[in-house]
Amino acid sequence: MLREDNQLLADLYPIADMIRKIWNTRLLEDSKHLIKTTRLLLLQIARTHRFKLAKSFEMMLSRRMDGIMHAGRFGFSTARLEGANNKIKVIKRVAFGYKDMEYFFLKIKTALPWIHFSPWVDFSPGEAFLKSGLIWKCCFPANS
Repeated sequence: MLREDNQLLADLYPIADMIRKIWNTRLLEDSKHLIKTTRLLLLQIARTHRFKLAKSFEMMLSRRMDGIMHAGRFGFSTARLEGANNKIKVIKRVAFGYKDMEYFFLKIKTALPWIHFSPWVDFSPGEAFLKSGLIWKCCFPANS
């Protein structure tokens, strides 16, 4: 009886491992194969257990497949953004009652010194980052 009650969780467990592998896969073909396999498993679980969330998660994976594959390929993460948002929320909570918004913004800028960081700083004029992951250099000389 316990096994029957937890069969859905047992069926979902391998999917969590597959999703972790997708985020760590650098090759597009491997990640595409993992996503397709995950989608098929989700559809099977949705049918077997009548679990609607598995079907909606499968649809989300199919819509965002290209972005997920490229995020795994290039190692994109929202960790810095999430950390910055969390720090701002803490500052807002602690600063409850400040009447000077300029002071509040200065507190945020002090807590987030990398806020003016740009990933494009290292690019020379005439260079572009292509979707394929390559850096394209323009054939025109840069203005001096």
